[in-house]
Amino acid sequence: NEAIFNEVHLSNLWNKLGRHRDASELRYRQGVRHLLLHTIDFVDLHGPLRPRSLSNIAHGVAKSRLQIKEARFLLEAIGKATVLRGTLLGFNPQNLANMVWAFATAGVRANSLYEAVANEAVRQQLREFNPQNISNMVWAFAKAGVQAEKLYASVADEVVLHQLHEFNPQSLANIVWAFATAGIRSDKIYETVADEAKRQQLRGFKPQNLSNMVWAF
Repeated sequence: NEAIFNEVHLSNLWNKLGRHRDASELRYRQGVRHLLLHTIDFVDLHGPLRPRSLSNIAHGVAKSRLQIKEARFLLEAIGKATVLRGTLLGFNPQNLANMVWAFATAGVRANSLYEAVANEAVRQQLREFNPQNISNMVWAFAKAGVQAEKLYASVADEVVLHQLHEFNPQSLANIVWAFATAGIRSDKIYETVADEAKRQQLRGFKPQNLSNMVWAF
Protein backbone atom coordinates (compact mmCIF):
# COMPACT_ATOMS: atom_id res chain seq x y z
CA ASN A 1 0.00 0.00 0.00
CA GLU A 2 0.93 3.67 -0.13
CA ALA A 3 2.27 3.80 3.45
CA ILE A 4 4.66 0.91 2.82
CA PHE A 5 5.81 2.49 -0.45
CA ASN A 6 6.51 5.79 1.29
CA GLU A 7 8.34 4.02 4.10
CA VAL A 8 10.63 2.24 1.66
CA HIS A 9 11.11 5.45 -0.32
CA LEU A 10 12.09 7.45 2.77
CA SER A 11 14.41 4.71 4.00
CA ASN A 12 16.23 4.48 0.67
CA LEU A 13 16.42 8.26 0.33
CA TRP A 14 18.05 8.74 3.74
CA ASN A 15 20.39 5.86 3.02
CA LYS A 16 21.55 7.57 -0.18
CA LEU A 17 21.88 10.98 1.48
CA GLY A 18 24.08 9.46 4.14
CA ARG A 19 26.35 7.91 1.53
CA HIS A 20 26.82 11.15 -0.38
CA ARG A 21 27.41 13.22 2.76
CA ASP A 22 26.69 16.52 1.06
CA ALA A 23 23.24 17.05 2.56
CA SER A 24 24.73 19.31 5.22
CA GLU A 25 25.78 21.93 2.65
CA LEU A 26 24.04 25.28 3.02
CA ARG A 27 22.54 25.17 -0.47
CA TYR A 28 20.50 22.08 0.49
CA ARG A 29 19.39 23.27 3.94
CA GLN A 30 15.84 24.28 3.06
CA GLY A 31 15.14 21.06 1.18
CA VAL A 32 16.73 18.90 3.86
CA ARG A 33 14.76 20.65 6.60
CA HIS A 34 11.54 19.96 4.68
CA LEU A 35 12.52 16.29 4.30
CA LEU A 36 13.31 16.03 8.01
CA LEU A 37 9.93 17.45 8.99
CA HIS A 38 8.15 15.17 6.52
CA THR A 39 9.97 12.13 7.90
CA ILE A 40 9.15 13.10 11.50
CA ASP A 41 5.46 13.35 10.59
CA PHE A 42 5.62 9.99 8.81
CA VAL A 43 7.28 8.25 11.77
CA ASP A 44 4.72 9.74 14.17
CA LEU A 45 1.72 8.86 12.02
CA HIS A 46 2.68 5.46 10.60
CA GLY A 47 4.78 3.87 13.32
CA PRO A 48 5.97 1.39 14.18
CA LEU A 49 8.01 1.22 11.00
CA ARG A 50 9.94 -1.84 9.97
CA PRO A 51 13.29 -2.40 11.76
CA ARG A 52 15.30 -1.90 8.57
CA SER A 53 13.53 1.38 7.81
CA LEU A 54 14.08 2.77 11.29
CA SER A 55 17.77 1.90 11.33
CA ASN A 56 18.38 3.08 7.74
CA ILE A 57 16.78 6.46 8.38
CA ALA A 58 18.64 6.97 11.66
CA HIS A 59 21.94 5.86 10.09
CA GLY A 60 21.45 8.13 7.08
CA VAL A 61 20.64 11.15 9.23
CA ALA A 62 23.74 10.61 11.38
CA LYS A 63 26.06 10.10 8.40
CA SER A 64 24.73 13.27 6.80
CA ARG A 65 26.20 15.25 9.74
CA LEU A 66 23.25 17.64 9.79
CA GLN A 67 23.79 20.46 12.27
CA ILE A 68 20.16 21.57 12.52
CA LYS A 69 17.66 20.95 15.29
CA GLU A 70 15.23 19.06 13.05
CA ALA A 71 17.79 16.26 12.68
CA ARG A 72 17.82 15.81 16.45
CA PHE A 73 14.01 15.90 16.52
CA LEU A 74 13.86 13.13 13.91
CA LEU A 75 16.29 10.90 15.80
CA GLU A 76 14.33 11.46 19.00
CA ALA A 77 11.14 10.46 17.18
CA ILE A 78 12.84 7.31 15.85
CA GLY A 79 14.15 6.43 19.30
CA LYS A 80 10.70 6.84 20.82
CA ALA A 81 9.03 4.83 18.04
CA THR A 82 11.59 2.03 18.43
CA VAL A 83 11.19 1.76 22.20
CA LEU A 84 7.39 1.92 21.96
CA ARG A 85 7.48 -1.28 19.91
CA GLY A 86 7.99 -3.02 23.26
CA THR A 87 10.44 -5.45 21.72
CA LEU A 88 13.22 -5.38 19.16
CA LEU A 89 12.39 -8.78 17.76
CA GLY A 90 12.94 -8.54 14.02
CA PHE A 91 15.97 -6.28 14.35
CA ASN A 92 18.97 -8.04 12.82
CA PRO A 93 22.56 -7.39 13.94
CA GLN A 94 23.14 -4.63 11.41
CA ASN A 95 19.89 -2.90 12.36
CA LEU A 96 20.86 -2.94 16.05
CA ALA A 97 24.42 -1.75 15.47
CA ASN A 98 23.42 0.97 12.99
CA MET A 99 20.78 2.31 15.34
CA VAL A 100 23.06 2.93 18.33
CA TRP A 101 25.93 4.05 16.07
CA ALA A 102 23.62 6.72 14.64
CA PHE A 103 22.55 8.04 18.03
CA ALA A 104 26.11 8.07 19.38
CA THR A 105 27.48 9.78 16.27
CA ALA A 106 24.79 12.46 16.38
CA GLY A 107 25.15 12.90 20.13
CA VAL A 108 21.47 12.27 20.84
CA ARG A 109 20.68 10.78 24.25
CA ALA A 110 18.34 7.78 24.23
CA ASN A 111 19.05 5.58 27.25
CA SER A 112 15.89 3.50 26.83
CA LEU A 113 16.86 2.74 23.24
CA TYR A 114 20.38 1.70 24.23
CA GLU A 115 18.98 -0.55 26.93
CA ALA A 116 16.59 -2.20 24.48
CA VAL A 117 19.38 -2.74 21.92
CA ALA A 118 21.73 -4.20 24.54
CA ASN A 119 19.04 -6.59 25.78
CA GLU A 120 18.22 -7.76 22.26
CA ALA A 121 21.89 -8.25 21.32
CA VAL A 122 22.46 -10.31 24.47
CA ARG A 123 19.27 -12.28 23.80
CA GLN A 124 20.59 -13.09 20.32
CA GLN A 125 23.92 -14.09 21.93
CA LEU A 126 25.61 -12.04 19.20
CA ARG A 127 24.86 -14.78 16.70
CA GLU A 128 25.42 -13.57 13.12
CA PHE A 129 27.03 -10.34 14.34
CA ASN A 130 29.99 -9.60 12.08
CA PRO A 131 33.12 -7.76 13.27
CA GLN A 132 31.83 -4.37 12.14
CA ASN A 133 28.50 -4.87 13.90
CA ILE A 134 30.26 -5.77 17.16
CA SER A 135 32.85 -3.00 17.07
CA ASN A 136 30.36 -0.31 16.02
CA MET A 137 27.96 -1.34 18.75
CA VAL A 138 30.42 -1.27 21.65
CA TRP A 139 31.96 1.94 20.27
CA ALA A 140 28.49 3.53 20.35
CA PHE A 141 27.78 2.49 23.93
CA ALA A 142 31.15 3.80 25.10
CA LYS A 143 30.83 7.02 23.10
CA ALA A 144 27.40 7.67 24.60
CA GLY A 145 28.56 6.79 28.11
CA VAL A 146 25.86 4.13 28.53
CA GLN A 147 26.63 1.23 30.85
CA ALA A 148 25.80 -2.24 29.54
CA GLU A 149 27.78 -4.81 31.52
CA LYS A 150 25.97 -7.84 30.11
CA LEU A 151 26.60 -6.65 26.57
CA TYR A 152 30.31 -6.09 27.18
CA ALA A 153 30.55 -9.53 28.83
CA SER A 154 28.87 -11.13 25.80
CA VAL A 155 31.26 -9.31 23.46
CA ALA A 156 34.26 -10.47 25.47
CA ASP A 157 33.06 -14.09 25.37
CA GLU A 158 32.34 -13.90 21.63
CA VAL A 159 35.70 -12.33 20.81
CA VAL A 160 37.68 -14.92 22.77
CA LEU A 161 35.61 -17.84 21.46
CA HIS A 162 35.89 -16.98 17.77
CA GLN A 163 39.13 -15.02 17.85
CA LEU A 164 39.58 -11.88 15.77
CA HIS A 165 40.98 -13.07 12.46
CA GLU A 166 38.23 -11.29 10.49
CA PHE A 167 38.54 -8.00 12.38
CA ASN A 168 40.19 -5.14 10.51
CA PRO A 169 42.45 -2.58 12.24
CA GLN A 170 39.62 -0.13 12.93
CA SER A 171 37.43 -2.82 14.47
CA LEU A 172 40.26 -3.98 16.72
CA ALA A 173 40.98 -0.43 17.84
CA ASN A 174 37.31 0.33 18.40
CA ILE A 175 36.85 -2.65 20.70
CA VAL A 176 39.70 -1.90 23.10
CA TRP A 177 38.92 1.82 22.97
CA ALA A 178 35.32 1.06 23.93
CA PHE A 179 36.25 -1.23 26.83
CA ALA A 180 38.80 1.27 28.14
CA THR A 181 36.43 4.22 27.79
CA ALA A 182 33.66 2.32 29.57
CA GLY A 183 36.08 1.44 32.36
CA ILE A 184 35.63 -2.29 31.88
CA ARG A 185 38.76 -4.30 32.48
CA SER A 186 38.87 -7.54 30.52
CA ASP A 187 42.32 -9.08 30.24
CA LYS A 188 41.09 -11.67 27.76
CA ILE A 189 39.89 -8.93 25.40
CA TYR A 190 43.16 -7.02 25.52
CA GLU A 191 45.26 -10.17 25.12
CA THR A 192 43.22 -11.38 22.16
CA VAL A 193 43.32 -7.98 20.44
CA ALA A 194 47.08 -7.66 21.04
CA ASP A 195 47.70 -11.13 19.62
CA GLU A 196 45.66 -10.35 16.50
CA ALA A 197 47.36 -6.99 15.98
CA LYS A 198 50.74 -8.72 16.14
CA ARG A 199 49.53 -11.44 13.79
CA GLN A 200 48.53 -8.75 11.29
CA GLN A 201 51.93 -7.09 11.88
CA LEU A 202 50.03 -3.78 12.17
CA ARG A 203 49.49 -3.77 8.40
CA GLY A 204 46.70 -1.41 7.45
CA PHE A 205 46.66 0.31 10.83
CA LYS A 206 46.16 4.06 10.47
CA PRO A 207 47.72 6.51 12.95
CA GLN A 208 44.32 6.97 14.63
CA ASN A 209 43.92 3.20 15.04
CA LEU A 210 47.34 2.92 16.65
CA SER A 211 46.74 5.95 18.85
CA ASN A 212 43.42 4.58 20.13
CA MET A 213 44.92 1.15 20.80
CA VAL A 214 47.94 2.48 22.67
CA TRP A 215 45.71 4.76 24.73
CA ALA A 216 43.36 1.88 25.57
CA PHE A 217 46.16 -0.40 26.73
